[in-house]
Amino acid sequence: SFQNAERERMRWEPVSVARVAEAAIRAAIRAAQAAAEHHHLVLHLEAEPGRHLVLGDEGRLGQVFDNLLGNAIKFSPNGGHIWVRVRSDGEWVTAEVEDQGIGIPADKLDKIWERFYQVDGSSTRRFGGTGLGLAIVKRIVEAHGGLVEVSSQVGVGSVFRVLLPALREEPSPSLGASSTPSQAT
Repeated sequence: SFQNAERERMRWEPVSVARVAEAAIRAAIRAAQAAAEHHHLVLHLEAEPGRHLVLGDEGRLGQVFDNLLGNAIKFSPNGGHIWVRVRSDGEWVTAEVEDQGIGIPADKLDKIWERFYQVDGSSTRRFGGTGLGLAIVKRIVEAHGGLVEVSSQVGVGSVFRVLLPALREEPSPSLGASSTPSQAT
């Protein structure tokens, strides 16, 4: 199956979701500034203390954040804030990407995961892209044994939530405050 092929191509190792999220935010800020797309956007990382480890492919998980942040930026034409929140309850590592963008109509929410589907298909649409981003996000997350969900309100914004199985880590005495990711703004 497609999912097994996807899993076989991955490099499996302990990955810090908070670190991947932080790197993706930095890259997204650089890309948005280079494309003059930042529209007074402010990106925030809010990670609870801890490493938030999962067993996964760091590059592929980076793609998940790149795609979710890229969408959040693209669909926030009037600026505002984008938050990436990372937390763990020991069972799951949860990452949320929340924007104050245009939102997604309720009747379109279940279609956004399909390949080539685009929320605004009109010829006047300002928002370019292939429509593959969210299909790829879903595929990567599911190959990691996780799930992805969305809640959205038109004109208010969207929250994409990624849940990944947590990698239980042995408590290490050397982990102190220095492992807390810095706030990216």
